Amino acid sequence: MAKWPDVPAVFGWLGLDRRGRWRLKGELITNDAANRFIDRNYARDEDGRWFFQNGPQRVFVSLAYAPFVYRLDDAGTLTAHTGRAARAPLAASLDEEQNLTVVTDLGPGLVDDRDLEALSERLGSPEGEPLDDDTVEARLEEATARRRPPRLGLAWDGGEVTPIGFIPATELPARLGFVREPAATAATGP
Repeated sequence: MAKWPDVPAVFGWLGLDRRGRWRLKGELITNDAANRFIDRNYARDEDGRWFFQNGPQRVFVSLAYAPFVYRLDDAGTLTAHTGRAARAPLAASLDEEQNLTVVTDLGPGLVDDRDLEALSERLGSPEGEPLDDDTVEARLEEATARRRPPRLGLAWDGGEVTPIGFIPATELPARLGFVREPAATAATGP
């Protein structure tokens, strides 16, 4: 980096969609090697902006929703779109569209909507008591209609239960410390 101190940062080129796919100027990146390279070099700066470090250049990422997209792998492990396994969620929240966001040791991320049904088996009361499907659905509907926590918990391996809160989608970046649309600062230049 010291060899190339004046390499400008890039904004508005690289994006992460709601399925955890990388996009270059809106077009899906389909090359597996390129995707893995971006995954390995994906990080956060002190301002909450996520970027891909490409040699001496930082390519800041526009986020469709959150910095990570989490999926459940075949073993039931929560795994980020980068392929890294996450520990049990530290926090969880719904928004007004019933998008589920979790915060793990890796950072905040949207749970891929294709995994919500499998994850629903882990939903119960905030104290960890099992609930039937109708009760879970009723609590989800009430929470989104009233914009409040759903009185649900997400049970994880080892018996840990993470209560699910409510955060409107527009407030998520400020409350969880990330930037959806990074812009240049005096430190990063134009």
